Amino acid sequence: MKRLICVRIPATTANVGPGFDTLGIALQLYNRVGIKLTRAPRTVVSGEFEREESHAAMKMVMQAARAFFHRTEREEAGMSIHIEGDIPISRGLGSSATVRLGIVAGLNRLYGGALKAGDVLDLVAGLEGHPDNASAAIHGGLVVAGDMEGKIVCIATRLPKSLRFVAAIPDYQVETKKARALLPASLPLPDAVHNLNRTALLVASFWNRDYKAISNFLDDRIHQPYRAALVPQLFPAINAARLAGAIGGWLSGSGSTIMAMTLTNPEKVGQAMQKVFDDSGKSCRIRVLGADHHGLAFEPGGY
Repeated sequence: MKRLICVRIPATTANVGPGFDTLGIALQLYNRVGIKLTRAPRTVVSGEFEREESHAAMKMVMQAARAFFHRTEREEAGMSIHIEGDIPISRGLGSSATVRLGIVAGLNRLYGGALKAGDVLDLVAGLEGHPDNASAAIHGGLVVAGDMEGKIVCIATRLPKSLRFVAAIPDYQVETKKARALLPASLPLPDAVHNLNRTALLVASFWNRDYKAISNFLDDRIHQPYRAALVPQLFPAINAARLAGAIGGWLSGSGSTIMAMTLTNPEKVGQAMQKVFDDSGKSCRIRVLGADHHGLAFEPGGY
């Protein structure tokens, strides 16, 4: 049995406007999880996790590892874990999914594929509470995912290199739990129909590669109007991005990152979004990213 593995997992942007808990896109921004089976357990974090939330990372590591051993009915083993990467914490870019997926997929490889690929996704999506980030991180590209009685069904497609994603990453975090608490327990029927309609049209446009049409289908009534209280720059930044030439934008996951999508002038789009934050007295980092089409990957060597 192998005793050392390194897993590379991409960032993801989920929801993509109206596709709440359903749509996800993998991005060319990565975390790496190294696992070594050992008698002296320890967890080392660096990069974004070290700067912001190493305790949360260690908690997710233990949760994911125990879930794997429980599902496979194996005795828990000692592990040395190393987590590093560039995906910021609690910014709606799937950082928690990278840790959970890295642990489960890495252990599964070390234990000779004890779980099938679909079982890995089911387990991680269950830990996450929704399937969009984990599905996109595994498969890459644009993913449509849903929980069908405990089994995750997902369909993926590739996106062109010309499509760029401009992330405005604020200097403040948004906790997923807090963002979900703002959502109403029920919705008016017209709002539900609105999102069903827009999501269907949005997915059809992606599959038809009619990216310019997408600008008409990103409007959401399920989560963004409520979560804008936590990210007040959301709608001004999306409007600024569109005026600068972007196709449109959305709140990435539960925030705080605001994502714009464009076929032209990503730097200009980023500058327009940056100005919104500057004018509001807040700072943000701008990252221009492409879509990742490889998804989760195992890398040679150690850590």
